[in-house]
Amino acid sequence: MNVILDVLLVCVAQLGVAGVALGTLIAQAVSAVLVMLQLMRTKEDYRVEIKKIRFHPEMLKQITIVGLPAALQQSITAFSNVVVQSYINSFGTAAIAGYSTTVRIDGFLQLALQSFNMTITTFVGQNIGAKKTERVKRGIFTAWLMCSVIILAGSVLMNQEGAMLVRLFTDDEAVIANGAAMLRLFSYAYWTLPIVQILSGALRGAGKSSIPMFFMLGCFVVIRQIYLAVTVPATHSLLVVMAGWPVTWALCAAGMTVYFFKADWMRDAEKLIG
Repeated sequence: MNVILDVLLVCVAQLGVAGVALGTLIAQAVSAVLVMLQLMRTKEDYRVEIKKIRFHPEMLKQITIVGLPAALQQSITAFSNVVVQSYINSFGTAAIAGYSTTVRIDGFLQLALQSFNMTITTFVGQNIGAKKTERVKRGIFTAWLMCSVIILAGSVLMNQEGAMLVRLFTDDEAVIANGAAMLRLFSYAYWTLPIVQILSGALRGAGKSSIPMFFMLGCFVVIRQIYLAVTVPATHSLLVVMAGWPVTWALCAAGMTVYFFKADWMRDAEKLIG
């Protein structure tokens, strides 16, 4: 629906950018309605009954404890990326377009990472609640392995065929060169992201939501901004700016791995549920 509306509103109705926004809004609204109808009609335990919707103070408290740190981390990181964008803007339109294209291609792999992140959060929470510790450990390793296979396959494609991927979006050679170089640089460190996403999801499932928040904000915001502030004026290199991502990914993966194996987060989670 989104694609069809984009064509109709942009190409036929000539609404331009407003047409893209309107198409997305309508498609999202229809999607929300269809999902809610399905949830109201299902016979499963997760059926939504409008008349029974109430605030449950204790459950609301638990959801806030787990969800708020993740929301803060994502919001602050997004704001930090605006500052990073200002560094990229200083290299001109070809760099800006190359970065925009890279982010779009990167988004396909990020979807896999986010999906495994949400899945392992639920898996860990359920199995800690059921006191099945061994399943938790086995599930975390399995999720990391599956996610890593997907990410490594994507990394190889980005490394070897980056120019071809960017060419799907533009035929400007300068943009293609910048985008391909960025994708190649990212591809060398993508293997660290399954570590970050799987461990952060596992810790959130164990009720340790603030731990991944501190690691991610520390690496993706604080260290990345310090890195850029120091290196960019000294080198004025676009690839140095982009290297801020792989560097902070690797640091975050290393820190979270140490915490995961050294801290008694599993024992704390088991104490929490009694």
